[in-house]
Amino acid sequence: MAETKYDILGLDKTTYDEAEAQTVSEGFKPFESGVYKSTIKEVAIFTSQKGAGMLKIVINPDDSLENITVYQNTKKKDGNPNPIGQETLKHALEACNLTVEDSVIKKEEIVAYGKPVQAQVIKSATGKPIIACVRQIKEEGAKFSDYNEIEAYARPDGTNSKGEDLLANFKAKIEKNPILNRVAKEQSGGQTASQATAAKDVSDML
Repeated sequence: MAETKYDILGLDKTTYDEAEAQTVSEGFKPFESGVYKSTIKEVAIFTSQKGAGMLKIVINPDDSLENITVYQNTKKKDGNPNPIGQETLKHALEACNLTVEDSVIKKEEIVAYGKPVQAQVIKSATGKPIIACVRQIKEEGAKFSDYNEIEAYARPDGTNSKGEDLLANFKAKIEKNPILNRVAKEQSGGQTASQATAAKDVSDML
């Protein structure tokens, strides 16, 4: 059987096709909560040394000097698909009016977690305009206490692939609560939940 673009990206087509819910992705730059006209700078999938499939998305909100970078697992180290990461990719591509099938994919070296890695870069997404629904999070007790979550990737008109408005509810949510405050829960070994998640992501990367 010929290799498909899903195979090239290490995706499970069934998991990808069944993805429905908008997912939450952590970024690393503390922008204020808001709806940002953004440009996709990079969408890539790479394989960690431990065999995990990792998604990297970089967006540039409102021509800012800073970007928001998102990392998520698309495939676990045991080879099983991770629906959350595949859903995130699906919705980011849909916001660009793209599918996996019609995307141009090129193997290139990128920088992930500060290290050069070989990745499958979805070139068709680069430079595409989208709208990012960004939440500012403050997490008391976390090592990185001020960060962002991207709650939704929308098309430039604010809709998803079904024509649903993604912005109205989000704007009402952040108007009521512009900064989402959390208290970090300590895990075994003295780590907070955020630190444990970050440590796992880095462990999967190395």
